[in-house]
Formats: sequence, C-alpha cells, structure tokens
Amino acid sequence: MTKYILQTDKYTVIATYTASGKLKYLEAKKGVLNDATKAGHDFAHLERDIDVEYWKPNQSVKNAFFNPAQTAWLEFYKKATEGLDYRFTATDGKALKEIGKHLTSISANTNDAIESFKLILKRWDTLDPFYRHKMQLTFINSQLNTIINLIKNGKQTSGTAGSTNADDYRQGI
Repeated sequence: MTKYILQTDKYTVIATYTASGKLKYLEAKKGVLNDATKAGHDFAHLERDIDVEYWKPNQSVKNAFFNPAQTAWLEFYKKATEGLDYRFTATDGKALKEIGKHLTSISANTNDAIESFKLILKRWDTLDPFYRHKMQLTFINSQLNTIINLIKNGKQTSGTAGSTNADDYRQGI
C-alpha cells in the first residue's frame, strides 16, 4: 500500500492506495475531507491519476521521538551506572513511546518533547532518592506526572510529600 498526503494550514488528508493502484480509503488527519473538496482538490480513484503538484508521498516517520529518546536514555543509564548497559525490552519500548506521547502532547512539537525528556534525564539527580534509584522506563512512565512536577517545582503537589505539623513535631523530639 502507498500513502499520499495533501497538507495545508486548514486540513491534512491521507490517501491510501492498494498494491494494484486503486484508492482504498481517505483519512482526514486535520480538518475534514469536505475542506479539501471545497478548495478544489480531487481524490483520484487510481494512483496513476494523482495530482503530484499537491499530493506528496507520505513518508511518515514511525515515531520521531523514539530513536533520539532511546539513544539519550541508553547514554544516560550507562553514565549513571558507571558503564552498565541497560537491558532494553519490549516493555521498555512501550513505556518510552507512552512517555513520548505525553511529552509531545504537552510540548509544542516532537523536538521540544525530546528536549524535555533530555532535561528530565539531566536533572535526574535532583529528584528524591525514592525516584532517583528507580531508573527504569516503566517506572518513569508510571510516575511521569510526579517526576515532571518534582523537576519543575522541586516538590510534589500532594499533601503527603510536603512537610506537615506532625513531621515538624517528630523532628523536634
């Protein structure tokens, strides 16, 4: 199957063609299909009839976050553990993709998400020992909101992480 993309500021449409060159389906990634037809774009029923001035082959990157983030993680882990190699499993891959999804959703774009991930790794030593000693992607994914908050604000927002009167009292004894 071959995919072609029609992209403007208002809409993004992906046309998928079968191996025999027939249109299989259209997908509106941004906007609606009607926007493209109103703008005068045709959806060719055969791949050979595509208007290549507007429709470009869709060479989508599977996950633009994953490879740079994986490299950053493996380098970070090796340095932090003084030369140990990280055993990267399928579960770690899934966790890293989920981390990327979340960071991309709160960042302007994928590059900013990668930079955010690198910043988390750079500031890892500022975390509480509980988090610092659990250098596993599955743990980071499960605690990502808390880790981001700790790095950003230096503390958790829940009452259990902060100092209470009872804590002050115990320290005084």
